Amino acid sequence: MSTKKSEKKADKSKKRAAAKRDNEKAQGSKAGAGKKTEKKVTKVDLTKFPKPTNRYMKSLAVTLSPKEKDDRQKEAARVYDEIDQAKLQKKIATENVNATIKEKEARLKILMGIAKTGKEDREVKVCVVADTKQNQMLTVVESTGDVVESRTMTAEERVAQEPKKPGTVTKLAVVKDTDDGKKGTHTQPAEKEKAAHDAKPALVDGKTASTGERDDEDDGDTDDDTDGGAF
Repeated sequence: MSTKKSEKKADKSKKRAAAKRDNEKAQGSKAGAGKKTEKKVTKVDLTKFPKPTNRYMKSLAVTLSPKEKDDRQKEAARVYDEIDQAKLQKKIATENVNATIKEKEARLKILMGIAKTGKEDREVKVCVVADTKQNQMLTVVESTGDVVESRTMTAEERVAQEPKKPGTVTKLAVVKDTDDGKKGTHTQPAEKEKAAHDAKPALVDGKTASTGERDDEDDGDTDDDTDGGAF
């Protein structure tokens, strides 16, 4: 039994080898059929042949003159530069297109948000008011009264909102040089009060400092001249 199996395996191996050789021969014959044999170019005298019956144009490799070869080299350099320019223009155009797409996408995102919420950002006239009860500074839309921002008042803002008492004189702080050369401060009346204070004449021993005249009213005792003198 083992001998028969061995013989069968050997026969199969031989058949595989033969099939492989046949396949390689077939492939070689196909490759050889596809190749063109290069023929040596020869020249003939057409006058020794009958008149041609068929004339047509055929593309063949022709040896160029030195001038033609130089022209082709210059043309190649020019075309090379044109390709570089075309690539650069393509890059710039691509960047411009990408920028346009990015801008449109951003606008589309905004529009989709507006369509969803029914609101969009606009310039609206607002004003700032003081809410002394809540100690807040409020930013309010003038047309609707809507409060859009709020913050706590500063100490200065709080003082500015407090009502002033009637007759209160505002004192102004003035910096003056002291005897020891240091800066000192003293207060003086506000501008109106100061002007009224300076305009009022001072009295010194019952006389005005500006005229030197007494401020006493006339007591009415005057010496009248008489018509009848002593003779």
